[in-house]
Amino acid sequence: MTDNKPSLAEWRALYQAADEFKKLAPWQWMWDRDIFGVKNPDDGSIGYCCVMGAGGEHFALGVYLGDQGLAGYLAIQTERLTAKNAIFFQTVLMASFENADLVEKEDREIIRKLELSFRGRNAWPLFRIYEPNFLPWFINSKQAIFLTQCFTQANNIALRFQKKPNLFKPLLKNQVLVREQTPDGTWRDTHINPFPLSAKIPETISPQQPDDKMVERLKKQETTPLVLEIDIFLSASPVANKDGRPFFPYLSLIVEHNSGFVVGFELKERHELLLDFPNLVGKHLEKSPFGLPAKILVKNNETAEAIFPLAKILDIEIELTKKLPALAAAKRSLKQFNAFNLI
Repeated sequence: MTDNKPSLAEWRALYQAADEFKKLAPWQWMWDRDIFGVKNPDDGSIGYCCVMGAGGEHFALGVYLGDQGLAGYLAIQTERLTAKNAIFFQTVLMASFENADLVEKEDREIIRKLELSFRGRNAWPLFRIYEPNFLPWFINSKQAIFLTQCFTQANNIALRFQKKPNLFKPLLKNQVLVREQTPDGTWRDTHINPFPLSAKIPETISPQQPDDKMVERLKKQETTPLVLEIDIFLSASPVANKDGRPFFPYLSLIVEHNSGFVVGFELKERHELLLDFPNLVGKHLEKSPFGLPAKILVKNNETAEAIFPLAKILDIEIELTKKLPALAAAKRSLKQFNAFNLI
């Protein structure tokens, strides 16, 4: 589980709040498009909440965190993200009611200590944090406290919405109803306009400049007519990071265009890979038997932008193309040997 685990008292408050929410069953009159905010008293950030369950399948309170979370929520609502791909991009605290087979031993140990019991379908509270490219993970103390507050405010909103269906009608265009705590500890309604959002889906990551000493070494190499194909793509096979948390890694392949020779290969978290991409590619170019390429072929702007700082310094042309045949063959080989489940 995560560091800074919730105390038993924090768990007790959260399970009690979840129980009150489930008994209220606001999914009977609310839809996941009925979004409202809760301002976190701890840091001032906004959690954008929606009630799930109107379809009779997934009963939950989703709390989409900050601009990144709201951007993910809107991408799902407008179908720019599919349900299959949402896990790779969303930032959300999820409190759901599940069947027993989804409850892990860590959850059961907490339930045992609290002397609680659950039985039946959609009866077991499950609390997880979803972050881009990571598998759902156990929540920490601050997240448990905020989720408890969100449950309480969701109950307040749901009861008022039941009596007043136009509760979410904005005073001005693009405004969102937000609950915030006052200095005396009470809660009140306010309205904010979160647009334009500071976040994008997927998150934009600017690569750092390549290492000066590495660049000097590369400049001494001969530039040849060589053409390389480079791509960055996602694996659907999770691996564990240094903290033991499973994540979906991004892979990069560098393949010689004519021979299909694999010049380099990287497997890292998306942020780490894109941030250091100029140095990672430069490292492989130093070891390459071909010399420096005259051209690099890429399929998308993200890869082009990731390699641009190095290519500019070394005067290597970057060309966008629809197909990377040599790299596609290398990916097929990876699949054939079951190295990775590639998306």
